[in-house]
Amino acid sequence: MKKLAFLFIAFSLLTTSAFAQKSGKNKVKSYGEAFTAENVISLSELQEKMKTETRFACVFEGSIVQTCQKAGCWMEVAMPVGDGMTVFMKDHAFAVPLEKCEGKKTFVKGEAYFKELSVAYLQHLAEDAGKSKEEIAKITEPQKQLVFNASGVQIMEGGKGGNKTLKGENCAH
Repeated sequence: MKKLAFLFIAFSLLTTSAFAQKSGKNKVKSYGEAFTAENVISLSELQEKMKTETRFACVFEGSIVQTCQKAGCWMEVAMPVGDGMTVFMKDHAFAVPLEKCEGKKTFVKGEAYFKELSVAYLQHLAEDAGKSKEEIAKITEPQKQLVFNASGVQIMEGGKGGNKTLKGENCAH
């Protein structure tokens, strides 16, 4: 009887695991440099680390707020404190999906640093994000921001999202 119970449990675990893989809930799409999501830090840890560092290489886990609507050359991730952090795709070497990434979990490998963003550049980012002319006109001051230069990005599939990815030619960053 114990053998039968053991076989039943083993069979249940195997079929559950196979179903989870087929359902795509844990499927990951990779962009840029391939990497393994190891030694992952939270965005809270990154913010804390950047209080004493000027540059910091790491892999972080976050949630996508939006992506560049023209070229997929940047994305914004939600931060625990303050505004979102802009993640730039290193050297424009790759792009992330232009749409339907909002709310998806992401792992990002690269380097965090502070950057002074000019008014023109902030307005360009707002235009890429699809902001109205009125919203863009309200940007009148440069900002020093924590940004991230990504060499690789992994986006979890499932939930909201699509697979449309194009590398744009008309993006200025």
